[in-house]
Amino acid sequence: MKKSDLIILSKLALASALLLDNRKKAKRFLPALAQRGKYGKI
Repeated sequence: MKKSDLIILSKLALASALLLDNRKKAKRFLPALAQRGKYGKI
């Protein structure tokens, strides 16, 4: 696994934590994450 993959996975983990914690905030972060990476479809 590449270092960049770990970074992307950690961002996805952060996004899901936010989704569980505060859905309104998470909805702001998810599109930004989707635009950045190959894992655009969450």
